[in-house]
Amino acid sequence: MEVEAIPFWLVSTPIGSSNEAAEWNKLTKKVGEGDTAQVFRFQIPTKDLKVGTLDNLMSLSDDLVRMDTMAEATTFKIYKQLMELQKDAGQVEEPTIRMGDAGHAMKLDQYLCEFKWDEAKYPVKSPLRELSDLLTTSVSRMDDELKAKATEFQSAKGAKQALERKDQGNLMVRSLADIVNAKDFVESEHLTTLLVVVPKFALKEWETSYASLGGDKPFVVPNSSRKVHEDTDTVLMTVTLFKSIVDDFKANCREKRFIVRDFEYSEAGVKAEKDSKEKALSEHDKVKAMFIRWCKTNLAEAYSAMVHLKAVRVFVESVLRYGVPPNFQAALLKPAPRKEVQLRKHLDSLYQHLAASDMTGGDEDMPGQAAEFYPYVFFNVYTARRPSEGRWGSRRGGRRAADGGGERRRGEVRGRGSAVGGADSGVGPGGARVAARCVLPPPRGARVRGSLRPRVANAMWMTGDTQAIRDVRAGLSAAPAAAAAASVTPEAAGRGRRAAIKADFGHCVRSVIASAGTRSRQRPKLDELAST
Repeated sequence: MEVEAIPFWLVSTPIGSSNEAAEWNKLTKKVGEGDTAQVFRFQIPTKDLKVGTLDNLMSLSDDLVRMDTMAEATTFKIYKQLMELQKDAGQVEEPTIRMGDAGHAMKLDQYLCEFKWDEAKYPVKSPLRELSDLLTTSVSRMDDELKAKATEFQSAKGAKQALERKDQGNLMVRSLADIVNAKDFVESEHLTTLLVVVPKFALKEWETSYASLGGDKPFVVPNSSRKVHEDTDTVLMTVTLFKSIVDDFKANCREKRFIVRDFEYSEAGVKAEKDSKEKALSEHDKVKAMFIRWCKTNLAEAYSAMVHLKAVRVFVESVLRYGVPPNFQAALLKPAPRKEVQLRKHLDSLYQHLAASDMTGGDEDMPGQAAEFYPYVFFNVYTARRPSEGRWGSRRGGRRAADGGGERRRGEVRGRGSAVGGADSGVGPGGARVAARCVLPPPRGARVRGSLRPRVANAMWMTGDTQAIRDVRAGLSAAPAAAAAASVTPEAAGRGRRAAIKADFGHCVRSVIASAGTRSRQRPKLDELAST
């Protein structure tokens, strides 16, 4: 069963100075223009989730990329396995999931649209790292169980297919246990019965010559040949003869292209083979039924864990992007068919003010930044598999393109529009680093996708010095005028423009070093940054 994927866009935007209702109405009104998408609230317990320090958030943000990918891959594997099992059984049913222990069964897209945090399974008061590890451990356990279940099922399926192959093919190779019976054989001290496969076109020749195939001695019983079974091209015949001429009889049959089957009839042997076949078929059906039930149950668990990981990832990225205290809204958008581009334009026009002008263009890529940058946190969530892709993921076929601006690496520096305060922004020991990481705007005219700005941010991050951050912020506040002057004249374009900007940033790095003094254990790295 090939199921077309239903792409949902998971978007997070800051609330800012206005209230939440006003921001939500603004989003729904803009998205509603031209019926570009359906909008659903994605409920994240922002007030209960613990922010922690910047170091923890940065480390967790990087790990969540791997965790999210693993959760999607495991969920898709279970989904694919369930579809294949149901298709083979001839009873294809759409997967369902329950919201809570007493919830009613609902489809995956309905669960996603009505998502609520499961406090019973994933305590929201736990640190984000513990929550993420709990979710990942659950998915990893299901992945291991899936491999074990799949191995068990393939073993049962292989045993069944091996027995089925014995009953397939022509009379020269297939099993004869279910064809012959005791009355077809004569066995005594001197007599035996052979089974011979005769081509239909040579049947008359067999009837006229089988009595003479024993050689010079007339030791083949006359009129002992009987037809037992036939298929499209061949006939299975019996013949009774003396045991002393069996070898000569077989040799003469080979010359005439009559095939003597090596088969010794035994009631116990035939019964054992039939019992073995029935046992293999029964075991296969039992394992298959258990595997289908396991896939249905664990697909719901895996998908729920995957969506919870998405919620954690949106929370972490939103805090890093918009600052603390967490004040953002998460929305789930279901684009209308063939209106994805129009929806993207609506979102860009609505939230363009969140990004610096230089963060949306340019040929240089910022280290760690995804293929595309959006001024809002953005992820894709799928509720079914796309037939053209062997995974849950993006139309572009890659995680980085799918997540767009949602992915962030250590080298990336956030753009304008941050709601983070100064060094005392309430993040705890990492408050100063949040300010350095998220607040500093790029000088106008500067290409933030290059390597200069990350170096400044890394320098401040390594010191963690509050005064150094204030000095650098002051330096950057004075830098835009010089940078802008360098960028408005044609003569200052190209290399000269970059040199002027680089000088401004070099001044910022030197300010960090001057403020940090010798107290910083990262002084050698800072000196290296300043020299480059």
